Amino acid sequence: MSPVRKKESKSLPMKTSSTDIGYEKRWYLGDFRTQSNGASSKRLIFQYYFFMQYVVHAYDHTDADAYDRRMAVRPAHFDTVRDLKAKGQFIIGGALLDPDGKMIGSMLVVEFETEEALQQWLQREPYLIGNVWDNVDIKPFRKADV
Repeated sequence: MSPVRKKESKSLPMKTSSTDIGYEKRWYLGDFRTQSNGASSKRLIFQYYFFMQYVVHAYDHTDADAYDRRMAVRPAHFDTVRDLKAKGQFIIGGALLDPDGKMIGSMLVVEFETEEALQQWLQREPYLIGNVWDNVDIKPFRKADV
């Protein structure tokens, strides 16, 4: 049997495995034709997608113009993060603050299928392009199953 077309796609989150790599099970209703008589039948098709979560700690430059640069590109940064969220790649994030409540950096937990996808996001991240972030530390992240 070979699929004729993909009709519908839905995402069903599955429990994260006990390794560093999680998975998601997605399904779609496929229209298949049997080879013997050409009749059409519906089958539920499952595909597994693997992904990795990362925690990003990014600290701002400390020069006199750093805050102004941050505020100038902040709307573009938010647009980028909203795009990640729409794709299911943004888990949580926000500003890092000093004891006085001043923004000094950012923290994000993001999710990508590949290291290359992570690098592509970083290449278009406005806070990096706009010279806001100075020191960026990225580590693989695994949510505790408690």
